[in-house]
Amino acid sequence: MNFRYTNLWIAPLIGFISFFLLNEDPYLRFFGAIIITTLVLLILLITQSIFDFIRTLIFGEQPFLRREKKFVHQLLKLAALITKVDGQILTSEQEKIKQRLFSDFKTEKAQKYYESYLNYLQEDINLKKVCKKINQEFTRSSKNHLFYLLIELAIADGELSKAEIKLLQTLCKQFNFPPQTLISILSLFNYKSESQKDSNKHRYNNQKKSSGRTDVYEAYKILNVTNGTNMQGVKKAYRKLAKIHHPDKVSHLGPVIQEKAKEKFQLINQAYEKLIIHLSE
Repeated sequence: MNFRYTNLWIAPLIGFISFFLLNEDPYLRFFGAIIITTLVLLILLITQSIFDFIRTLIFGEQPFLRREKKFVHQLLKLAALITKVDGQILTSEQEKIKQRLFSDFKTEKAQKYYESYLNYLQEDINLKKVCKKINQEFTRSSKNHLFYLLIELAIADGELSKAEIKLLQTLCKQFNFPPQTLISILSLFNYKSESQKDSNKHRYNNQKKSSGRTDVYEAYKILNVTNGTNMQGVKKAYRKLAKIHHPDKVSHLGPVIQEKAKEKFQLINQAYEKLIIHLSE
């Protein structure tokens, strides 16, 4: 027996409707139904809490860690699709996924996640079904962070192929994100794409070290605003991103995921501070 907190309203609603229809006294029907609904909800919440406590004692797994597990497995499925999207599975790409997992998680958990990733590589994963499940189970902030982590994995080698970009664009649509979301998140990384000319590679590889107009231009892209946006527009864009990307929005996914969210949010803050300084000059 495992109740989902998000579905706890179903039983109280049934209780309210049943009590309301079975009583003729209008006064008793309304207030009695409210009392019954409240009692049913309290009972369900207490039952869920007791269940979670017992599960923790037996299995040693906190409820929020189950969310982390679901989140990581969906990420690994999409990472497997990214790995295979160009028609070949490179050992170097698998190794980068492995390194990332073992750097973020304890050895035993990382090994299990990596084995799951290898299994996903052998499966015929339905992209639409995966995205549908993600849309059903995760908030917009969680989906944004999943998208960020997936892009981070995709460009772990410093390159992004046309096939990878096309898949990321498809995911952006499946997650119901504005098209600018991909551009904004890509701007947080140093990478080079297949379509880049050799003369532009140096600029991308040294993006974090550069200064001046290039940094300001990238900051505009990170905050998803056009070049020349005034101070008020920049602040508004930052507040909008903060509501989505703040680390507290993914705290329920566990400490590892939240720590990665802090790194991402720091980059957004740096872009915001750079634009504020630029517009104040």
